[in-house]
Amino acid sequence: MSLPLPEYDGLDGLAIADLVRRRELSAADVTEAALARMAARNPRLNAVVRPLDAMARAMAAKVDLDAPFAGVPMLIKDLMTTIAGVPTSNGTRVLQSIIPDHDSELVARYRGAGAVWAGRGHPGNAGRGHQAGGPVGRVPKGPGHGQVAGEAAVGRGWW
Repeated sequence: MSLPLPEYDGLDGLAIADLVRRRELSAADVTEAALARMAARNPRLNAVVRPLDAMARAMAAKVDLDAPFAGVPMLIKDLMTTIAGVPTSNGTRVLQSIIPDHDSELVARYRGAGAVWAGRGHPGNAGRGHQAGGPVGRVPKGPGHGQVAGEAAVGRGWW
């Protein structure tokens, strides 16, 4: 079943996980909807510094249906939260070549809870916000900058 974007917009993470657990939606369908949302909105919002499409699809294909966040797409902010094999820049060009070999504790817990990584969220320059200058990519748009813009990019928020 394909998940139309307007329908996806109205669902929170717990509602998505419930639909996936009951097999009314597949984790793959939800992931594709989130990736489509990011592709459509990120050029304007600049909330996602690193889309993780291939990783998201692989995670969705093997999601644990009993997990509390089964198939829920998420952005992991690119700030001190490492994902094994994915660069962690903390929002600064100086660190963008660092590729950790392990998940941070928070990421490991989300992974164990069935979440799917749609991308790395924009933290601003070294987590100091847009005023610091020199961030990886452009400054995120919208109130709260990276956090709220990230929610909008994957389907929830102020837009």
